Amino acid sequence: FHIPKNNPYAAGPLLFNRADFNCPLHRFLIPSYKRCYFRECVKILHKEIGCARTVDADGKRRREESSCTVPFRKVLFQMREPLKVVESLVAKYCEPVTQEEESEITMGQAPDTLLYLFDAILPNQQFLDKNKTCSLHMATYVVEYYTMLLDAYDRGEIDAMYQIESTSLCEVAQMSGLLDEKSTVYKPNLEVVKQKCEEKKSSGEMIKKSKNVINKGRVKIENLEDGLEKKMKELYEKLGYTYPL
Repeated sequence: FHIPKNNPYAAGPLLFNRADFNCPLHRFLIPSYKRCYFRECVKILHKEIGCARTVDADGKRRREESSCTVPFRKVLFQMREPLKVVESLVAKYCEPVTQEEESEITMGQAPDTLLYLFDAILPNQQFLDKNKTCSLHMATYVVEYYTMLLDAYDRGEIDAMYQIESTSLCEVAQMSGLLDEKSTVYKPNLEVVKQKCEEKKSSGEMIKKSKNVINKGRVKIENLEDGLEKKMKELYEKLGYTYPL
């Protein structure tokens, strides 16, 4: 948010840039004021869309884009075991059939707003089909979204990918170019990052996304529809995971 110096009660959403609208921050939840934020967000979206891509349509590498507030130098694909992602999404978003039976959560309904988002990101996947269970929607989204990222990796639009369960922070820094003098974003930090990584080298510190912070063991996906299960198995193999079902 941009908060003008001359009016601390006015603000507008932005990405490291000056806002074009002074939207009242303290009235953000009032419906009549949301148009102000909507206009600003649409302008930012049009300006920044595609800025994460470091490769043009013709396959040429691009490093700087004048239209982008933050021209990305590296794009990484952070993956997590797909079924764990599905279980977390079900636990967070799916509504149980009855309040008494939380175990029925996988058979419940996903929020319409979330399904509209899925449908916008991945059209033609029937996310708006009310006859499909919430867990099926979540599994479909994870499979298709990960597949889309793998395709981008094959096209050279993603520089590297890694499993969050078995990758150290310094390995991520290495992939990001933060340990290389030629590619580091802010050179004064190069030696600082190198020193920290040397200190942590012996400990082998991982990012450690093995704990279910959201799910907490409440949801366990034990089977998938035949067609989707085949896709999920193929995805596990491409990502280097062992399929558990």
